[in-house]
Amino acid sequence: MMGGYGPGMMGLGYDGYAPQWRAGVQRLTDRQRDRLRDIQAEQHEKQFELMREMQDRQRELYRMQLADEPDYEAIKKKSREIGDLQQKMAEERIEAHKRMEKALGAE
Repeated sequence: MMGGYGPGMMGLGYDGYAPQWRAGVQRLTDRQRDRLRDIQAEQHEKQFELMREMQDRQRELYRMQLADEPDYEAIKKKSREIGDLQQKMAEERIEAHKRMEKALGAE
């Protein structure tokens, strides 16, 4: 092992992609590439908003847990809200993946 990396950690190109992935990307049409970038930008925006909302809820939860007399039912409710946001983030990623597959199949 060199530099603390295990097997499989090396071999990526300078841009972070393995050569076979880069070759696949080069076969995309300009329209497909543009559509994928649009989907990724939309996804980033959605994920960023959900992450910010989740972090706000986590801060609220932390404050609730530090209270002199914690309201455990409220803490459970806040924990469920965080879980719901995590689920929504996962579902958004799945939907983005479906949109990407559709964009690739359109040509």
